Amino acid sequence: MNEKLKTICERFIADRDLLKSTFPWDNIYIIPVCAALLGSRKAEITADKLKECRKLIEQHTSIFSKFRPHTMLPMASLLACAEDPLDQLQVSMCIGSDMKEHLYATEYLALVSGMLAGRIAREDVDAHAARAKEIHMLMKQKHPLLTTSEDSAYAALMAFSDKSAETLVAEMEQCFQTLKPRYHDSASVQSAAQVLTVTEGTPDEKCGKLCALFDGLTAAGNPCGRFHELSMLSVLALVKTDTETLTAEIIEADAFLEKQKGYAVGGLDKRTRLLHAIMLVTILHDDDDGLTMMAARHAALCTVIASYATASTGIL
Repeated sequence: MNEKLKTICERFIADRDLLKSTFPWDNIYIIPVCAALLGSRKAEITADKLKECRKLIEQHTSIFSKFRPHTMLPMASLLACAEDPLDQLQVSMCIGSDMKEHLYATEYLALVSGMLAGRIAREDVDAHAARAKEIHMLMKQKHPLLTTSEDSAYAALMAFSDKSAETLVAEMEQCFQTLKPRYHDSASVQSAAQVLTVTEGTPDEKCGKLCALFDGLTAAGNPCGRFHELSMLSVLALVKTDTETLTAEIIEADAFLEKQKGYAVGGLDKRTRLLHAIMLVTILHDDDDGLTMMAARHAALCTVIASYATASTGIL
């Protein structure tokens, strides 16, 4: 394992444990995802800062705000990475206010707003949201029953691309039709297809790389899940690193996690552990394509958070 990946893995475990001890009653599946959100930060995070950020959300939002309840800990984690958490929250709320003029006001959108803060100029938000709405509407035309409010996160991601809305959705549909016969679950395949559209390269090339990663993990005895795991693996299909190296990095991260508390007998299952390993490798490659890669990773994490929130409560 290279030193950078080792550092990312060690920091992930430390952040997970810090989050668990600071917020012991929070969802045990969402906590590791929040630790992954902390993974790209530059400064150290303390329990006091995390508590302060959570308190800021409670102080500046109503009890019915979309920044609560399932997005509370992910938002606090994002704020903890900021130099000025209060300013970051206020910017996130302004972005959310602008975005809901164009897209459905949901917890997905609140989380996307937090992810966009600091990555998009305030004066560009309205145009970005309008473009995201156009993309979302075109997606809904293709798949009226399949496309939901969850897809607003991906529409906001796809809006960063220089491609036209029509081109994006056409490429998404091509990826969807390529992957559906193999992975079956329509919602998961659509999420993966949305991730795959945002960078250059043909749909066939990117779908091929995703399938090669999936097959490589299976051949190594580390089968990947076909649900929200697929969108996370799709992020790695966007990076320039070759498939063999990426597969080896995922296996190394998984082997590291296997030895850690919480992943042994009675802990999280093997597929969840592998999902976490994939998340860690996406952090390793965050710099491969700048903003696009960061946005893709965050959009995929948004889907994972939504999946766990739904599983734990039955609703969003």
